[in-house]
Amino acid sequence: MTQQGAALQNYNNELVKCIEELCQKREELCRQIQQEEDEKQRLQNEVRQLTEKLARVNENLARKIASRNEFDRTIAETEAAYLKVGLSDVRCHCLTTI
Repeated sequence: MTQQGAALQNYNNELVKCIEELCQKREELCRQIQQEEDEKQRLQNEVRQLTEKLARVNENLARKIASRNEFDRTIAETEAAYLKVGLSDVRCHCLTTI
């Protein structure tokens, strides 16, 4: 019986040791989970900020492209009008010299 008692005590000690090791591993895993949750939150905030910044840049870019297109249209119209005036002036000059 003493051998059985000693064997049972030995198994009991091993079981307690395994439970303690599992508890330590669980605590370490909890610490890692918390770190990753913190990192996830930080990254989500960064993504949100970058998304907002991208939206502002896109809005500014759209306004500037619209302004550039307006400049292009105005320049084209002005050049066309200038050419008409220049041609009219040349025709008038030609007609007056005849």
